[in-house]
Amino acid sequence: MTPVPGVRNNQGAGSAGVIGAVPVVLSSADIADLLDVLAAANTALTAELEAIAGSRRSLSQATVNRLEHLVAAMRPAARVREVLAQLEPMVLLAGAREWQRRRPVGTGGPR
Repeated sequence: MTPVPGVRNNQGAGSAGVIGAVPVVLSSADIADLLDVLAAANTALTAELEAIAGSRRSLSQATVNRLEHLVAAMRPAARVREVLAQLEPMVLLAGAREWQRRRPVGTGGPR
């Protein structure tokens, strides 16, 4: 089975998604963990692209290296999006509720 970043185990009470040809059952907590991975990747992507855009060196080997590192860092988030896209809407919603429940009121960050 292909490992899914952010999922502690693949046994739970959620919906079955498929990674490769193997069904995966995800709990609401697992889905919330995946949403955490995705949120962290989005934050990292934004920060890195802003840093590259703000650099005086528009195209250099350093910029290419940063972009290559960024692509490698984003691959797990892309796999997470694929898994989330395969979930039944109500199961995904339950995971999103758990993810939101973990976040402190008014700050947008994890509790």
